[in-house]
Amino acid sequence: MNAYMVQDKTINAIVNWLHREIPRLTYVSYKLKELGIDPALPGWEAKLGVALFELNTRAVESRYGRGQARSFRTLNYRYRPGFPAPLASVLKSLESWLYQCMEGQVVQTPLFKLFDCEVRIYLMKRIIETLPEYRQAAWD
Repeated sequence: MNAYMVQDKTINAIVNWLHREIPRLTYVSYKLKELGIDPALPGWEAKLGVALFELNTRAVESRYGRGQARSFRTLNYRYRPGFPAPLASVLKSLESWLYQCMEGQVVQTPLFKLFDCEVRIYLMKRIIETLPEYRQAAWD
């Protein structure tokens, strides 16, 4: 498997969407707080963005060796607030980030697991609920 450093816009798409959704995601909020990122405090979005970037860096360096992440890009991630992208675009960004983090022990970290097992599933559910086929399907 190959890994690379994702762009800032990839991480920011995830974080900006989560900023809007966090009131609905009490479990995710609780788990983030356990990881030292308290969504009730100002600046939590930037802190989360850095944590996601650092996890991507760890994965790339796990694959290619220490210090090799900088060969993919300058390691200067910066959170930029913005309007949330469409749900499908956010899911694509999240899946890109998750895929690029699937190296070494990164997949065992609580932050990776939270985004893989909770955030991704919630986002997929939100997308599915917007589909006409889903809305028209009968409850059996």
